[in-house]
Amino acid sequence: MPENERKLTNEQVKDVVNKFIVKLKDYIIVKKGEHFYGWIHRIAKESGFIEDYNFQRLNTLTRADILKCVEQIWNYVMEGILAPGASKEIPGSINDIFLPYLHLTEKGKKLIEGW
Repeated sequence: MPENERKLTNEQVKDVVNKFIVKLKDYIIVKKGEHFYGWIHRIAKESGFIEDYNFQRLNTLTRADILKCVEQIWNYVMEGILAPGASKEIPGSINDIFLPYLHLTEKGKKLIEGW
């Protein structure tokens, strides 16, 4: 499947991102090298949206899927559901109150109760 084609529907993207946020609500990290891709792949697999995941490009999400997940996270920032900074201190980090860390706002905490 070409990289610009998607495997996930918009609803599946939203579901994957919602589950990601619920798991990591105190310090959501959307940064290369911080396990973001692994989390998204794992959640998509556990949700039955993909058959398997590995990093040899077999049965994995495409770049377009990953970008849609990132877009959904930024939509939540614009809607006031997520905000910059981790709400819990991250051991070994001196910059956890800034981007690329995010946390749920009060609005977001109320919203995820229904997820």
